[in-house]
Amino acid sequence: MISLINKGKVCVGSKLAIMGAESINPDQICDPLKVIKECRLKVCTNSCRRARWDSKMGFVNSPCLSSIQLSSVLPHGGVVGKTSALVSRVYPILHMSKDSEGKTVFRNERTQSVEEARYEKIYNEKAEELYEQVWREVEQKYKKNIDVDMYSKDINTLTEPDILWNIIEQTCDPATQGLLSNEQLKLVADYREQILSKMRQEVQDLIKVKMRDILPERHIVKLLKVRLVDCEKEIQALLTIWRPTEEICSILKENKIISFTHLCACGTRERVLQLTNTRQTRYQEVSSFASNKFLRRVTCLSELKPVGVTKPVGLLSSEIDVIGIVIYIKHPDHPKGLTIVYLTNLEGEYIAISFWTALKVFGCEDVLTEDSLVCCYNLQWRTGSGAWRIPNVFATELSVFTQHPKLSHLKLEFSKIKSLLSFEKTTDRIAEHKLQLLAMLKKREYSSVGSGQMEYVSTSENQADITPVQKKIRKLSTCGRPPPLAPLPLFSRSPEVLQDFRSPCRVPGSPLRSFSESNKS
Repeated sequence: MISLINKGKVCVGSKLAIMGAESINPDQICDPLKVIKECRLKVCTNSCRRARWDSKMGFVNSPCLSSIQLSSVLPHGGVVGKTSALVSRVYPILHMSKDSEGKTVFRNERTQSVEEARYEKIYNEKAEELYEQVWREVEQKYKKNIDVDMYSKDINTLTEPDILWNIIEQTCDPATQGLLSNEQLKLVADYREQILSKMRQEVQDLIKVKMRDILPERHIVKLLKVRLVDCEKEIQALLTIWRPTEEICSILKENKIISFTHLCACGTRERVLQLTNTRQTRYQEVSSFASNKFLRRVTCLSELKPVGVTKPVGLLSSEIDVIGIVIYIKHPDHPKGLTIVYLTNLEGEYIAISFWTALKVFGCEDVLTEDSLVCCYNLQWRTGSGAWRIPNVFATELSVFTQHPKLSHLKLEFSKIKSLLSFEKTTDRIAEHKLQLLAMLKKREYSSVGSGQMEYVSTSENQADITPVQKKIRKLSTCGRPPPLAPLPLFSRSPEVLQDFRSPCRVPGSPLRSFSESNKS
């Protein structure tokens, strides 16, 4: 709003159509045209539009704003009154929680189930250690020390179940129960069941209280990420929905145009507008998108090979879906190192998938095994991914790896490749592709020091004749020949890097140009 005021688009006398304004410090009811000084309105720029000069001022019962385009949403403009956009991608549900160090962790469904099983196992082990101790404490609370000799004389006349139960528990003699009548035994049995149920419940409550101190309770929040696209200007936005319900998930389907109300804009990330839902957010399906322009498709590995530093043609939101055969996995040297999985097709084209940590953290160590055919979607293509000899994409928490695809565009291609793999010749070709890949990777690595060492024997007589320069040359000769230089990709995300070079003398306002013009004059 400040920038609009500085530009003169909003000035004194301008009429604004405001939606969803909040009143601050409303001590008493007042007329809109006779507002007291203490009353203020909290206004969001995304929910404001300029009104006609002859518009009548006052409250409007129906929403006064029409649906705005996604391209006109300001990143820091607050709540968006109403907008319509195409749902191009619906990502898997994530689970957000805090680890033991207080860091925020996002997990997918598979890793979350593994984490829950691990947490439940630790919880049960700790609870079993406390169970015996807590049971003794509760049991002593319900037991009463009574004089057994005094009550044993008239035990046949006793009708109090608590006294009878304590007598049986203290004597521990089966003959004592033989002195009781059937009615007394029934009273004792009912009382025992009642006491045991109370003791069990109290033990469980005490264990829960003590376990909170031993093992802190976890707070897990579900979130759903949806990629939106403006159909006219192809502007993208990433919508984060906190605590999504089944009803919301059923409405948000890919290639559907959805109307959203009361979304909140919260800046940009990687040049993509970020939106989140609020308590007042509503979702309504408008129609289906007729074109297949934004539908998912399988990216062939041949399309990724010659692209260089640019991204492949027709790639939406820098994400690709690929199908390939895992032929080699390069594990990291330390737990937090980079894991690289290499995939190939039957034509001998390769792609590398980089994981910022071990495969176990992503929950795909059982899926990404060597010689297995896998489907990988929601992989991230970054600037410079195609500049390497082998295209390199990155796995994120939104990436999915499976050997049993459910998406329609993956099923058809997966079945075709799987049918071709049934022939015997394909196994030989895949083995050749693996040897070729290992040879390519070996060229990029540095040769081991000492592989080309030259052995010589030095004596005390010839040491005096060797000059310092000869010593350095002899030391360098033991290191062997240097490895070939690897290609240097451009990882800059600035679009100016991809522009043609312009001489400083031709740039308007350049000091070199003014200097050259002064020399000519």
